[in-house]
Amino acid sequence: MTAPDKDQERMVPPLQLSVFDVRRGRTEGQEADKVLGFYPASVDTDEQASVVGLVQAMSAFSSIFDQVSSYIFQMKSYTSVQKSGSMHLKAP
Repeated sequence: MTAPDKDQERMVPPLQLSVFDVRRGRTEGQEADKVLGFYPASVDTDEQASVVGLVQAMSAFSSIFDQVSSYIFQMKSYTSVQKSGSMHLKAP
């Protein structure tokens, strides 16, 4: 495999800003409809949809850890209440 020429290399802008609506573009081939705005505007629509898809995937993945940490916090609160001898559960 040979290295691509400099002309063939794709430059990724150092800053990309996107505004999107997750309720749109839910069907196959319509992903670009989610994008409401994108900076820089020179990025093609397929790349914009790809960036938005990656952001959605990262958000969904990280939300798993939010749920787990919330569950662990609740369990620690419940355990500490049990150890103190109280019969009432405290809200975390």
